[in-house]
Amino acid sequence: MALYKQVFSELDDGQRYVWLNLDIDMVSIGSRVSFEAFKPVAHMIKRLKFERENQTEYFYHFESRAMLSFVNAEEIHVVCQDGFWDWHQAIEEHGWPSSAENIFFIDVDKGLMMNGIELEKMCDDEFEALQRQYDEEDAEEARILFEELTTLAD
Repeated sequence: MALYKQVFSELDDGQRYVWLNLDIDMVSIGSRVSFEAFKPVAHMIKRLKFERENQTEYFYHFESRAMLSFVNAEEIHVVCQDGFWDWHQAIEEHGWPSSAENIFFIDVDKGLMMNGIELEKMCDDEFEALQRQYDEEDAEEARILFEELTTLAD
């Protein structure tokens, strides 16, 4: 059995194809090709990579649903064009054909990659730290205000 096969002729008039080993090769569709364009062959893809901004309305509300066409995707790499923070809770908000530990988010600017579980923990931890900071600042402002009010009452 040959390792590489001619695939994806379904995407064109049958005259073009690519050589892939679908068991090991990562299919990278970049940032401009829609998931819909791959719908006829999506079930064949086990390893998918794409670049998107989670905050764009089109991706968030529409294109993200098309990810479910990749029913056999065992591993997905997402290049986060808008950084990690904007992908916080994407695991829960979007339908994914594979589990969170097999979805990898890549922040090119920071040179980091982490799976969905790690990303959620990092963002949750950062959010909790910010919330504690805001709570402390609010408590300090309330203390100062109370002191000022107490001074006025005397």
